[in-house]
Amino acid sequence: MTDLSREEFSSYNYSKYFDLAPVGYMTLDAAGTIVSTNSQIAAMLNANVEELVSSSFINFVSLEDQDKFLQFLTQLSDSGERATCEVDIPLDNVENIVLELHGIAVFDANGNQKGYYLGLMDITRTKRLELQLVQSQRLEALGVLASGVAHDFNNILGAILGFSELTLYELPKDNRQRSYIEQIQKAGLRGKNLVEQIFAYSRRVSMDQKPVPLQVVLAEAVKMLRASIPANVEIRTNFSMECESVMANITQIHQIVINLCTNAFHAIHPGPGIIELILEPLNNDLVDEQVELMPKPEYFIRLKIKDNGKGMDDDTLRQIFNPFFTTKPADLGTGLGLSIVQNIVKSHYGQMSIYSTPGVGTEFNIYFPVTDVDSADEVDEIEDMERGDESILLVDDEQSLVMVGRKLLEHLGYKVTAVNESSQALELFKENPFGFDLVITDQTMPELTGVELAQQITSIRVGTPIILLTGYRNSETVSDARAAGVSEILTKPIDIRVFSQKIRRVLGNT
Repeated sequence: MTDLSREEFSSYNYSKYFDLAPVGYMTLDAAGTIVSTNSQIAAMLNANVEELVSSSFINFVSLEDQDKFLQFLTQLSDSGERATCEVDIPLDNVENIVLELHGIAVFDANGNQKGYYLGLMDITRTKRLELQLVQSQRLEALGVLASGVAHDFNNILGAILGFSELTLYELPKDNRQRSYIEQIQKAGLRGKNLVEQIFAYSRRVSMDQKPVPLQVVLAEAVKMLRASIPANVEIRTNFSMECESVMANITQIHQIVINLCTNAFHAIHPGPGIIELILEPLNNDLVDEQVELMPKPEYFIRLKIKDNGKGMDDDTLRQIFNPFFTTKPADLGTGLGLSIVQNIVKSHYGQMSIYSTPGVGTEFNIYFPVTDVDSADEVDEIEDMERGDESILLVDDEQSLVMVGRKLLEHLGYKVTAVNESSQALELFKENPFGFDLVITDQTMPELTGVELAQQITSIRVGTPIILLTGYRNSETVSDARAAGVSEILTKPIDIRVFSQKIRRVLGNT
């Protein structure tokens, strides 16, 4: 071992500590050129120490943060105090990192600046966790907002659907206006599905799936799309009729198509361009290398949606499924669309692959496992509405729903007493407890909620049949309603055919 003087030994130890420190250390000259650095910084920047020395550090900083970095150096020079700064560092073929810089300017005995001492910490993981927390809080806020919006929006939809239903009953079968009213109904049902989608995403509410032929569902979705996408964007479809059924929720499949095709249109805008949808059966040997289906079925259906828009670079592709990430202007997107698509695909036990080239276009491939269960009957085959002649007490704080509810129930043959205050409904029931065969109440009302009204009614007459109508059904509402003696809970807006059947079932159980 070579003998070292005390000064040499001290210098040797400093060099080792400098290089072994878990934090990055770096010395810059007054012009911002790297004079010395330790191995931690070299590891952060995917370089070696020799490459870094004599390089200008600003060249490693993202273009967006270079002005911030220069202002940081100016602050150090002018104040002579310690300061901190965060900068984004782009790296080749990997995700960008975020560095937190702690610095101080260095001066000689004459007050001339010699350079800067910087300590660097990689805070990428911390920033990512902060972003996830913010996103989680935003989603939680979205869920709270959705609960409030759902009640008001469903009341509006209830009036639209109810009055359109009444109009259809009163119009002759050959009246040409019927087709217009039916379109109003379809639009109202799409609004109902939109509320369900908000709940499904923000509250992770599960949505029922049934065996469906995707080619039929997709044809309907494309028909809706053509009305909203300009004529200079051509929509081409090629749906194989050999595709077997998959377990799916029709509304969510529509959501996939609408989100992906809307993104494609925005990538093509202002056009012209082409959006192509291809549906075909495949066996598992033909799945592309991006996809890992677990468990891997023998057969599945591939939905391919491709466009010839501007495409995406690798950095954008890595971020597209992050909630609230978007490259669109504020008036064109929220950043939730692809995150919703990803959640829907996962809920269908499917997988997705994406290929994109800047200036060429983007291709999404979605794989759905085939089901052996036969396709379910369509909703329009529900049996005819059931009627009765019992006496019903109806209460809702929304005047339009009281009006349409009374009309619909009277159309079904019932004798209806309808009010828009829960306290008034309670007084009527107290006056004549056995004068009503059924109570139908909204949940969210001033004075007494539907559950509170049900508690009062069942305390007066045990076993009174009660149907609770709610804009949002969750486990807490169900539990409280059952404890209050509620017989049935229905989510608004309500299909009159289903409503008629539920009424007969409740009355039949008394």
